[in-house]
Amino acid sequence: MAIVHCILAVDRAISGTSTEYSDPALNAVLSHGEKRMVEMRIMQAGGTSSPTITVKLERSNDNLNWDTTAQATFFSGVTLANGTSFAQDTGANVGGCFARISVVMTGTNPTAYVQITVTSREE
Repeated sequence: MAIVHCILAVDRAISGTSTEYSDPALNAVLSHGEKRMVEMRIMQAGGTSSPTITVKLERSNDNLNWDTTAQATFFSGVTLANGTSFAQDTGANVGGCFARISVVMTGTNPTAYVQITVTSREE
């Protein structure tokens, strides 16, 4: 019987170009599941110089050292605009004991209210 997890991993206003992460309290549960569907909802988007957003899944076995090379990239360089987008991770990469969502925006003074919901399934 499949177990389904539905997690609101990011739910906050983000501004600037530094990397933001999901709440560390979610790192263990975000690692569960072989397949993921990710919903990204952008509200109050702003900025100049063609702002974009990239959302990735990073993995770790110790919750301290993160693999940023084999992560799943859900959204890469998507134009920062109000709306909803969907992506999937088919489980091609073996996960670690922990996972987190990273969010990076580019452009000049990028701002947005960002919601990232991750639904995963364990077989």
